[in-house]
Amino acid sequence: MGGARAAGGEALPRPAKGRGLPEPVRRGGRAALACAGALALGALAVAGIAAAALQAAPGSAGPGAVPPEVRSGAVFALARAVYLQSLAPQIVVTTALWGLLAARWPRLEASWSRIALGGALAGGALAPLVTTALFEVWTPLTPLDSLRTWALLAAGGAACLALARRTIPGLGPGALAGRVGG
Repeated sequence: MGGARAAGGEALPRPAKGRGLPEPVRRGGRAALACAGALALGALAVAGIAAAALQAAPGSAGPGAVPPEVRSGAVFALARAVYLQSLAPQIVVTTALWGLLAARWPRLEASWSRIALGGALAGGALAPLVTTALFEVWTPLTPLDSLRTWALLAAGGAACLALARRTIPGLGPGALAGRVGG
C-alpha cells in the first residue's frame, strides 16, 4: 500500500505520468486537445455572429410580425446547423490532415507562420469535401458562392485551430510533430 520500495526500504520515485506513452499517442492527444479547443472557439464564433445578426435585424411590430422568441430561435437553429454541418467537420478534418502532415514532415511545424499557412492550405484542400458531403442547410447558386464558401470554411477552420493552439499551453510550434513547443 505504501508503493514500491528499494532493497534498503526507501521509497522508489514514481515515474512521471504520460512519460511511458508512445510518441504517436502523445501527439494524437495534443492534436485532440487542439481540435477540442478549436471546436469550442468555432461554436463561440458562430453563436456570436448569430447574436450580432439578431441585434442588427430591425424589429417589426404589428399584425403578422414574427415574435422575437421565434425569430431568435430560428436564427440560432440556423447557426447550429451551419456549425454542425460545416465548421465543426471542417475543423476536425483540418486538424487530422495537419496532424498527419506534421508527423510526416516536422519542418511544417517550425513556426507560427508555417502553422497558419499550412493549416489554411490543409483546410482549403478539404473544404470542398466538407461542403459537398455534409453541408445541406445551404446550396450555392453560382460558382462564386461555392468559392466564397470554400474560402470561409478554409479560413474559419484554420483560424480556430491556430487560435486554439496559440492559447492552450503545450500546443505551440512542434507540438504536432512530436516536439512540444510553447
